[in-house]
Amino acid sequence: MSTSGNSNETENQSSSSSSSSSARAIKILCLHGKYENGNSFLNRALLPLRRTLEERLEQKCPRGQRQRQLSIQWEELTAPFPIDPKSAPFSNEDVERGFQWWTLPKGVRSFEATEYGGFEQSEQLVLDKLLSSNSNNNDNGHYDDCKSIENGNDGSCSNNYDIVLGHSQGAILLSALLARNEVLRNIPTPLPSNYNKEEDKKQKSHKMPMAYILNGAAWPNPYNSELLALSKHNNTRNDNDIDNKHQNEDDRGEDNNISSHPKILFLMSKNDPINPTSSAQKVCETYRTAGFDVSVVTHNGGHAVPMPKRIGKGNDDGASGDAKNSRRGDDDDAQRALVEVADWIIDNVVVVKMQ
Repeated sequence: MSTSGNSNETENQSSSSSSSSSARAIKILCLHGKYENGNSFLNRALLPLRRTLEERLEQKCPRGQRQRQLSIQWEELTAPFPIDPKSAPFSNEDVERGFQWWTLPKGVRSFEATEYGGFEQSEQLVLDKLLSSNSNNNDNGHYDDCKSIENGNDGSCSNNYDIVLGHSQGAILLSALLARNEVLRNIPTPLPSNYNKEEDKKQKSHKMPMAYILNGAAWPNPYNSELLALSKHNNTRNDNDIDNKHQNEDDRGEDNNISSHPKILFLMSKNDPINPTSSAQKVCETYRTAGFDVSVVTHNGGHAVPMPKRIGKGNDDGASGDAKNSRRGDDDDAQRALVEVADWIIDNVVVVKMQ
């Protein structure tokens, strides 16, 4: 599913524009939480954010430029394991069609579990969505390399998602995937010594997501060692960087594929009754210590994407999954948080993509 501006206006402007100004798509892949499915998450829980992003784009992008050069494409992925409605702590139509990314013993939460049943299947499902068959996986099934990225090819190894957004279990899944799969942590940034602006625009199209948004996250306890290893590795690398600072500066002009980490936005509730905020903060600080560019947006609502009541029709109709039992913040606070998330997307992804 995609959202864009007026199709007639876009077609008219595109027909009079050169191929270099054809519309560019910002692609966002969305991973739902437990008790939800991709469709309900995308079209109900994320509706306020989608609308707010459209509004902010209209306000921040020059009129006409946005219509001519940019479209937002939202896509969803549904987890592989169906929910048993009898096991859910509440009942609604979403639960009847709900799924989960892994299974847990009764009464055990993800941030305290010692094992995620079926995690590898979900990991493979998401990686297959992000990477094409050209990607290599090692004996453990982890994606360690991508020939297209390594050799600076044309992006055939990736669906070129710009952002991956996860909520609750989907956010926990992303926090574990980033730690377990190095290919997701590196964005090639071509810097040819004979820099040419037009040529750089062609090569600059990234192969992996530029950014991740984690809403209502928690510590992926079974993968504790993988996350902690990120910080340890970064501290070791920083020590080496200091020792080799001048050499690195001398070599920079000859390095055609310097990698950097994707940016991460954590969206945290101050009143989350499902995943403790302290658990999300632990994930956040771990990635910050590991050298990632990390941002945080907080809100006063519960375990859900912020949703003003005006969008939720005055009740919980716009919420889904375990958000039904979560506290809402007030309208002004929810809208403020949505604007901050939308602006982060524009500043860190849209602006870069449109350069």
